[in-house]
Formats: sequence, C-alpha cells, structure tokens
Amino acid sequence: PFGAFASHLLGFTNDELQGNYGVEGQYNDLLDGTPGRLVGERDAAGNVIGLTQSTWDSPVDGADIVLTLDSAVQRAIEEVLDDVVKEQQALGGTIIVQDTQTGAILGIANRSTFNPNVYENVDDPSVFLNPAISTIYEPGSTFKSIVMAIGIDTGAVTPDTVFNDEPGFIVFEDGSRINNYENAVFGDLTVTEMLQRSSNLGAIFVAEQIGEQRFYESLQAFGLGSPTGVDLQGEEAGILTLPGEAGWNDVLQYTNAFGQGIACTPLQLVNAFSAIVNGGRLMEPYIVAEVHDGDDVTVTQPEQVRQVISAESSATMRAMLESVVYNENSLYPSVDGYRIGAKTGTAQIPSPDGGYLEDAAIASIVGFGPVADPRFTVLVKIDWPKNGETGVRVSGPAMTRVFEQLFMLYGIPPTEPATEPEEAP
Repeated sequence: PFGAFASHLLGFTNDELQGNYGVEGQYNDLLDGTPGRLVGERDAAGNVIGLTQSTWDSPVDGADIVLTLDSAVQRAIEEVLDDVVKEQQALGGTIIVQDTQTGAILGIANRSTFNPNVYENVDDPSVFLNPAISTIYEPGSTFKSIVMAIGIDTGAVTPDTVFNDEPGFIVFEDGSRINNYENAVFGDLTVTEMLQRSSNLGAIFVAEQIGEQRFYESLQAFGLGSPTGVDLQGEEAGILTLPGEAGWNDVLQYTNAFGQGIACTPLQLVNAFSAIVNGGRLMEPYIVAEVHDGDDVTVTQPEQVRQVISAESSATMRAMLESVVYNENSLYPSVDGYRIGAKTGTAQIPSPDGGYLEDAAIASIVGFGPVADPRFTVLVKIDWPKNGETGVRVSGPAMTRVFEQLFMLYGIPPTEPATEPEEAP
C-alpha cells in the first residue's frame, strides 16, 4: 500500500501469484497456502453428481508473518538516503539499521528502488536485487575496526601499542607501493590513534602482529566470505581469498588490513560491527519476528552464531571507537547529548580493466550507539558521490541524522548535557 516503501525487503508476487525477491521470495511456500480440492464424478455440464461418493478437501490459508522492520525507522532512513543521494548526485546508496544485541533488522533502504505494485514496468530486472545483501564492495577503512578488534582480542597489540609509520609508505619488490590516505605521515601512533587517524600502515602493522593464520581464521569467524544467513532471498557470500587459494599473493594481507582486495555485502559489515561492540557475539541477522499459522504463533529467537571476541575486548573496542568520534583531531559529526562510536571508509571502486577507477569512491560510515548500552548499529554507504568523497564528509552527517531519529523514536534519554546553542552575534 505504500508504493516503493521497503520494496527490496518485501519483494513482490508475480502474475502467477508466486513470491519473488525479499520476504515474498524467501517465504513463498509459507505464505502461499494450499488450494482446496473436490473429487467426484461429473455430469456433462461439469457438475458433481451424487452417483458416487465425493470428497472435499478444504483450502488452507497461508501463514501471516510479522517483520522486525520498524516502519518509522524505515521511513526515516529512506528520507535521509534520498536527501544524500540527491545532494551528492550519487549513483545510489544503502542505509541499514540493525538491533546491535539481537541481530534483528529494523530497516534497510536502497537507492535505486522500484514500486512492487508495477514490477512489470521495470526495464532492468537487476533493480529487484537488494544491494544490502546482493551487492559486494571493498569496504575500505571501515574494515579497520574488525582488524583492530582481532588484534586486541588475540593479544597481538593493546590500545597503547606504539608504531611509527614513517616514511608513510611501503614499497614491494615488484615496485608497487602502499601509503596512507593523501600520503599522510603521522610518526608515532598508538593503536587507538591508528584507528582515529585511519592509518593504512598502522592497520598493516596490526595485521602483521596478528600473523597470517590467526588473521584469516579470525576474519572467517567474523563471517567474512560466508553468507550471514539472513532470511531474505538473494544473499551473496562476499570474497575472502585465503592463503594458498587461487588468486592469493603476499600483498593481500597488507591490502586486506585496510579493506581492499576483500569484498563484503553491506549487511556482512554491519553484522560484524555489531559483534565488535555487543560483547563479541556474532548474531544471525533476521527480518521475520513472528509466524502466525492459524492459532499457532512461532516467535523468532535471536541466534548467536559464535563468540568472535571476548566481552573484555568488546568493551575495549567500544571505548576506542568512541574515541574516533571524540578526539581533538576528529572531523566526525556527533549526536548532541549522546555518545556514539563509529568508523568511516572511503573505498576505491575496482575497474573492469584492472586497478581502480579514477575520481570514483564509495563513501561510508558504520557506527553504534549509545556507547554505554549499544542499541543500534547503523551503516550509511553512498556510491560514487559527486560533491564530496570521504566517508566522514558525505556519510557522517547522514548517520548523525539517523541516530537522532532512532534515539527520539525509542525514547532513549540523553547520556550527557546537550550543547547550549550559541548566541546570535
């Protein structure tokens, strides 16, 4: 009834009344029901006659399902996404809101989108795919939060471990070179400061301290390279090339440390980030909260896939990610009266001809809040913004708007005094 609203989550039924995409496709057999059947002898006009005994099997209605989707949250993130895509003249984008503790999906918005009522008018069927689960991308620096969490949990580093990133680049035997963003050189950095400054070389240092085997075992534990198991049709597994596999080379561990040469879906990243801050529990994301089948009601229980880091390491990461937003060098927008944690990413877009496209990027940010008791994990991903490039400038303000709406809608009280407005000159 609301047109394109939440279209990628809902999907549609085709002209044969079969579910396609989203919830409709995933739960088609459950929703479909069973037609009734009359068995008996017919006369020439097709009427059942009583010369022989007839049998009648009544039709069975399909089940009804209740979604975890919060329509107010969905409306808010769709409006925010529309505004940012228009302002940035972007190719598209995705916003996801997940319950940090349970894995429940409260909202997923994508642009471009479609109206499921007139699906037959869509020229390009690829628009039916849900980019949040069906499109993979290199996450860039948002991925450093996972790398740092692994480093902290394995004991390879502590928040105060120091690394010097001079001269600001690494050169390999083949002549290839890795440097910090905009060729920055920071000098001595603690692990916490590496996250704050988003140092590529710092992330590489942490990955080296972890060691190749533990690094890739831990990435797999966080769900990289595997579907999350979300109950929506069309989920991709992402790309994680392991040592010894075809396509592997020694440079991959370095580039993977800062989110390149590895690909995930937006939901995979959100789900892993939730595990970092919720006590270390990787949850299976889900969209169906209840199934009503006649008088029977089945309630979905949150399911923990595995413990990926300890509760103590998770608490450390919450503090580190909070410091990313609140430090003297931060450019991150914050939420007045509340404490949040986040990490941005400005990811390059691979070229079909090899290498990366010029003047093209994915600007993203993933965050959680409130810090003391995380309730929401939010990802804002903007594809190919034209009026900005970095995640902090493009996606940061959008994430702030989303958190403001969430805290208001769920009645979460402020955790600190709001800033007094400045007097007009």
